[in-house]
Amino acid sequence: MTPKANTDLLVKEAIAALRRTTGLKIARGPNAEGFVTIKRGKDAWRVETQVKPWLNTAAIALYRQRKPKTREQRLLVTRYATEDQAEKLRQLNLAFVDTAGNAYIDLKGLYIFTAGRKLAERTRPARAAFYRPADLRVMFALLCQPGLVTQTHERIKEVTGVGLATINRLIHAFEREAFIIRLKGQPRRLVRKKELLEQWVVAYPQRLRPKLLIGRFAAKQDGWWTNINPTDYDAQWGGEIAADRLTHYLKPEIATIYAGKTPNEFIFRHKLQKDDRGNIEILNRFWNFPRGDEGADIVPPLLVYADLLATADERNVEAARMIYDQFIAGLAID
Repeated sequence: MTPKANTDLLVKEAIAALRRTTGLKIARGPNAEGFVTIKRGKDAWRVETQVKPWLNTAAIALYRQRKPKTREQRLLVTRYATEDQAEKLRQLNLAFVDTAGNAYIDLKGLYIFTAGRKLAERTRPARAAFYRPADLRVMFALLCQPGLVTQTHERIKEVTGVGLATINRLIHAFEREAFIIRLKGQPRRLVRKKELLEQWVVAYPQRLRPKLLIGRFAAKQDGWWTNINPTDYDAQWGGEIAADRLTHYLKPEIATIYAGKTPNEFIFRHKLQKDDRGNIEILNRFWNFPRGDEGADIVPPLLVYADLLATADERNVEAARMIYDQFIAGLAID
């Protein structure tokens, strides 16, 4: 099934669920990501639909950043919203509907809020495409290194550390899904990059990041990191400290370090104590390409962006928006 067909089916199922739970008449426009009209008696409300199949903290933050195409109120259409996610969307006044019949809609004269409905076992969503941890490592490299897609699979292996079988499978999958195109006589080209970037940002905190965590730690004093150069330890700042370096907007509360090797010397030198609730997190670095112009001591901006969106902290989300505009938007241009 093509991506457009998947999206169209998702909208169809969500609208059918909304009809069942509310008894309202709902008419769709010609496109999945277009408009629906909700009718009750002589009253009618028109809303713009936007599809985001998989929800988590990062997906909700991305949706908030996405600009409406029209002046109509937006209706987020998703596969499933948990009870906590439904409540979060209600608090943010973000209208949504899912295929289980959960919904929040607050229009003049129309209020709907249903949460806690479960998906039937047979309709639970399958694993999202391209969301294996190794796939995400390849996706990250392709997005951060625009010319990498034109290189041999062997070169992609060197940059990502991912096996050739995974790279072959992923490249073929991207070609089927039209994320990679190959015109006659020309090298491969990565397209629909903004969509791919959003997929990566949503999947990273759930599917890859937990596997990278070395541990959480605590320091004896605040600001311990201020005069430290992590490159002395084959490491780089991520998350809030990297965001502060890029935007000068945040006062970091969580220190995130991506290390290229076991960071025993870093931990010993700075007297960090193992603490599962500590505000220092150390993760394994998962890429192998040159650092950019943003600074040798910080990870690529796309990773900083993903780290921030995954926190749900309002100031972090605002800093993420700044980083996207300044450092990432160019990566999303086809």
